[in-house]
Amino acid sequence: MRETKPAHVGWVFELWTARSEAEISWCERIAERIESGVSYLPDGTAQVAGHTGPDDQEQR
Repeated sequence: MRETKPAHVGWVFELWTARSEAEISWCERIAERIESGVSYLPDGTAQVAGHTGPDDQEQR
């Protein structure tokens, strides 16, 4: 890439790649937490009338 583009273009690509890798890692960690049963909703949301969260769907 260095032969055809200015150096900063390569640096921006490296930055984009590093950010993407960090976001992928973060998403995987959050997915593991949710799958393990950690609530991602505010306290008391399950008691809201008409709420169709994960607990409601399991009963259907």
